[in-house]
Amino acid sequence: MGVFRQGVVTMSKQYSFASFVLFVLISSLAISVLAHEPLSSDVQGWLNGAFAVALSSGDVSSVQSLLSSEARPGLVDELRAKASEPIDFRYRVESVSQLSEHVIRVEGDFEADTINWHISGFSAFFVLEEKGNGWLIQDTNVFQKFGFEQVGRVFAYIAIPLGIVLVVFSAFWLWMLIDCIRRDFDDKAIWLIVLVLTSFLGAIIYFFAVKLRSKGKKAKKR
Repeated sequence: MGVFRQGVVTMSKQYSFASFVLFVLISSLAISVLAHEPLSSDVQGWLNGAFAVALSSGDVSSVQSLLSSEARPGLVDELRAKASEPIDFRYRVESVSQLSEHVIRVEGDFEADTINWHISGFSAFFVLEEKGNGWLIQDTNVFQKFGFEQVGRVFAYIAIPLGIVLVVFSAFWLWMLIDCIRRDFDDKAIWLIVLVLTSFLGAIIYFFAVKLRSKGKKAKKR
C-alpha cells in the first residue's frame, strides 16, 4: 500500500512539473506575441507613412534620406534605378524579428502602382534600424521588385508552363479526333460531336471508353 501511495505521489509531482513547464512555454509565447504586436503596428505605420510618402514624391533624395549609414552597398543604386518615378506603395507586415537591440528584420508583402505598372502580393523584407521616433533602412529587396520587367517575369513564369500544358492537351485531343475519324465503329458520329464540343474532356472520355476498350477486345480475341 505504501509503495502504491509513493508511486501516486511521484506521478503527481511529475505531472505538476510538466504542467508548470507547459504553462511557462505558453506564457512566454503569449508575451512574445503581445510584445511584437505594438512593434509590428509601429513598423507598418512607418512603412505606409514616411516611406510610402517618400516613394510617392518621385524624389530619389527623399527616399535616400531614409537609408541608414550602415545600408548595404548597392542599395542606393537599386533605389536610383527603380524608384525615380512616383510610386503608390502599401505594405503589410507578416512578421518581425529582433536582430539586435536597435535593429529588426521585417517580412511581409506589398502592393505598388505607377502610371506604367502595377504589382501586388509580392513578398519583401526590410532590415530597419531604430532612429529616434522612426526607422532607417539598412537593407531591403523591395526596390529589386519594382518595375514593369518584374510583371513580365511573373507573366513568363505563368505563361510558359501554361503554354506547354495547352500544347500537350491540344496534341492529345487531336490524336483522339484523328483516331475517331479513322476508326470504324458504331456511334462514330456521336463521338465526333462529343470530341468537337467538349475538347480535352471528351478526348479523355473517348480514350478510356473507346480506344482502350477496343485494345482490350483485340487482346482477348488473340
